[in-house]
Amino acid sequence: MSTFGKWNSYKGGRSWSICQETGMIAVDGPPTDATALVEVREAAEQGPDPIAHIWRTKGEPMTATTFERDFGAALLHAADVSPWEVGHKRCSDIRHASIFAMACIEATRVKRDRSHLDPRSCREEPGYISDEKTPNKVSPGLLQTLISTAREVADRYALYPGELLGREDLMIAERSLVCGAAYMKFQVDRREDDEAGFLNWDPVLLCASYNAGSVRSTTRNNWHLLTYGGNARLEKFIAYYNDWLATFP
Repeated sequence: MSTFGKWNSYKGGRSWSICQETGMIAVDGPPTDATALVEVREAAEQGPDPIAHIWRTKGEPMTATTFERDFGAALLHAADVSPWEVGHKRCSDIRHASIFAMACIEATRVKRDRSHLDPRSCREEPGYISDEKTPNKVSPGLLQTLISTAREVADRYALYPGELLGREDLMIAERSLVCGAAYMKFQVDRREDDEAGFLNWDPVLLCASYNAGSVRSTTRNNWHLLTYGGNARLEKFIAYYNDWLATFP
C-alpha cells in the first residue's frame, strides 16, 4: 500500500496528500461530475485518514507521451534553468510534472491532433490593445505567461539578458517553458509572504497561485482556492500531474 504524507487543505476545502513513493497527488474523494476528463485509477484506505484517491486522465496518457516527444528537451532545459529548492527526494520529477501539467491546462490543442499542445497558443485578455501598450493583457505560448510577467521573471532570474521578450519569443516552446517555470519558482520564492506557504513544495497550491497570481481563498469551488476555472482547473492539473509521474517514473 502506498504511504502518504500529511493531508493538507486550504480554509476547509478538499484535502490532498502526496504519495511518498511516487510523488503522485492523492485526493480525499472522486472528482466532480463536471470534470469528465478525470477518473479515479486507485483508491487506498489510510486508516484514520481519508481514503486516498489517485486521479488520472481517462484512457492512455497520450498527452504525456506526445508532450515528451514534442517538447521533452525543452522541458528538461526549463526545469534546469529554474532549480527549485524543495524538500522532496523526487524534486526533479516534481518539477517536470508541474511544468507539464500546467501546460496541459493553459495551452490550446492542435486541432488536427488533440494529443498535441499548440506552442503558438495565445490568449488576449479584456482590455487588450496591443502587445506594446498592454503586455499585461496577452498570454502567448505553452504556459500562457503574460508578456509582462515573462519579462519580469526573466529579469529577476537573469534568463535572457539584454532581450525584451515578446509574443514570438514566447511562442518558442523552450522560452515559454523557461519563463513559465521561472514564474512558478517566483511563486515558491515568495512563500514567506503568503499565508498558505509552500511547505516541502505543494503542487496544488502552485497550480492555484500560477493561475490567480497568489494563493487566495474563495467559496466558489470545493477547494476554497481561487482559480479562474473553478474545480475543473485544479482537478485536470492533478490528473495530468499524476499521468506524468505514472508514465515517466
